[in-house]
Amino acid sequence: MEFIHLTLIVGTAVIGGFLAQRFKQTWVLGSIIGGIVAGPILATFLNFIMPANQEFLKGFHPEVVRGNIGILIDLSSIFILFMAGLETDINMLKKAGKSGFLTAVGGIIFPFLFGFLGGYYIFHFNTIVSLYIGTAISITSVALSVAVLVDINKLKTKAGMTIIVAAIVDDIIGIFLLSIVTGFSRSRRIIPKNILILFVIISLFILIMLLLLIFIQRVKERYTPFKRFNARTKLGIFLIIMLIFASLAHSFKLHLMIGAFFAGLILSIFLKKNEKINIGLWTWGFFGPLFFGWIGYSVKIDFSVLNWTFLFIFASAFIGKIIGAGIGAKLSGLSFHNSTSVGVGMNSRGGIDLVVAESALSIGIIDRNLFSILVFTSVITIFITPFLLSHLKNQIE
Repeated sequence: MEFIHLTLIVGTAVIGGFLAQRFKQTWVLGSIIGGIVAGPILATFLNFIMPANQEFLKGFHPEVVRGNIGILIDLSSIFILFMAGLETDINMLKKAGKSGFLTAVGGIIFPFLFGFLGGYYIFHFNTIVSLYIGTAISITSVALSVAVLVDINKLKTKAGMTIIVAAIVDDIIGIFLLSIVTGFSRSRRIIPKNILILFVIISLFILIMLLLLIFIQRVKERYTPFKRFNARTKLGIFLIIMLIFASLAHSFKLHLMIGAFFAGLILSIFLKKNEKINIGLWTWGFFGPLFFGWIGYSVKIDFSVLNWTFLFIFASAFIGKIIGAGIGAKLSGLSFHNSTSVGVGMNSRGGIDLVVAESALSIGIIDRNLFSILVFTSVITIFITPFLLSHLKNQIE
């Protein structure tokens, strides 16, 4: 079944991506739509023509598929961020540090406040539920934005670098928020000691990565350790290093993708252009379609959640992120058009935000209906973001 699942998801994603590009849309959007065709749409069709074969149909349930090819899905997200690191201009990344930080902070604060205050005062959820809503809608998923920026050839722009830095900082802040809210929901109080420990652990990882990057930049002219290896061995070594960095990030309570990004950033110094192209072919030809096809495949289409609560949460997430990230980018010196594009680019979700929602559901903080609303919010932003970014590409500098 594993190969059937893999063929189904990658096949429909590749076809969807190809058709999307024919209609002048990004392949990422097409891959997600292809995944939806292979997932919920196909499941509905099979359930209609084969209602008696429920045991067979269970084999195509997202949880079963995830159990079979989950390691490849995780590897796909790692490859996407590894490739982003390889494609990133380090000097431009340094210049985008300030704008990225301000963008991340603004992009967290506004949707968090909108979600928390609206949930508490308008819909009268309790404090813990409102905190979870604010946390879930304030976090960006970096993989989607990276893929779209690469596709429209805008990754190496000031706005593109700002989105990369902001999304990574956003991811780290998201880890902190999740830790604080989870601790508060369990003990009904915030434990400063645990927050301090988490802050030290994450700061240590970032410091190690930055020091390693500075060291390699200084010795790269005098020391080229990979010249003695042929292309095949060199590629194998680089992939091992990528996995080590991803595992290291995970051990420091961060997402695997952040470690992979730093690995790409560091190893880009030692890779030739044609070697980057070869890795890119596998990344965007196989792993990218698998990752975004899986996002579409795992969508649960439930129109019953389209109510006033959903509309408010979606507006808080989408508009709040554009306003907050846009203001942060503008304060750092970006133009109005660039700031707007950054705000849109920071709207992609489908990562830690879903972890927050799943965490709240699993410990009984939110019910299935509110969980579905948060997931549907994430799904719609996944659709809208690549569409809007591709139409704003002429404004991105």
